[in-house]
Amino acid sequence: IARLNRNWIFKEAFTTVSDKPEDDNNFITKPITFKDIEKPTETEDEFIIPNSFANVIVSAFAMNRDMMQCLATSMAHAAAALCYSRMVAHDMWICQFIRNQGYYAIPSCNGVGQSVAFAVEAGLGQASRMGTIITPEYGPMVRLSKIFTNMPLIPDKPIDFGVTEFCETCKKCARDCPSKAISEGPQSYEARDIHNANGRYQWHNDHKKCLQYWVESGGDCGI
Repeated sequence: IARLNRNWIFKEAFTTVSDKPEDDNNFITKPITFKDIEKPTETEDEFIIPNSFANVIVSAFAMNRDMMQCLATSMAHAAAALCYSRMVAHDMWICQFIRNQGYYAIPSCNGVGQSVAFAVEAGLGQASRMGTIITPEYGPMVRLSKIFTNMPLIPDKPIDFGVTEFCETCKKCARDCPSKAISEGPQSYEARDIHNANGRYQWHNDHKKCLQYWVESGGDCGI
């Protein structure tokens, strides 16, 4: 559990305007705002999160290691897809429990905010050179989901088990990355592209190269 740090909330989120995926311009973006309202609301112009939302429940779902080592194949796709299926069911159950207690909850897999940042603050692991979280139990072989809520909760604390120091010297992920999207250099405040957060001290990776390789290889996210 982490406090809802608004620094990690996206400026915008996308939504569908039609139930027909083949429609042109089916997806639109709306700004995410915080206001003094009772419950989460979507209007024609924005997504509104109540100011009373103070906590985030972050969960990590372990992927099947043997299946993921088959990238890029349908076997690895299935491992990732299974995690996302588990996420949806898990988040629905937790959100329904929260609502049954009289509170509100917003389920979120990859949307609304930065999963790794919230997971780090929730004490699930540490940020790595790859840009993913590394957990003590499963390393980086996890997918993350988040639930935003106004339910009163006690936050966990970040942990430190040496990931930063390890990543400073290891660099294996950067050397072996087929798209060369992972930085081999030191952490920096300077972003490499528009997909990095300029001014944040971290390893900045080239997400355009990553996505391009992902599409060209026919694989899934994760190597």
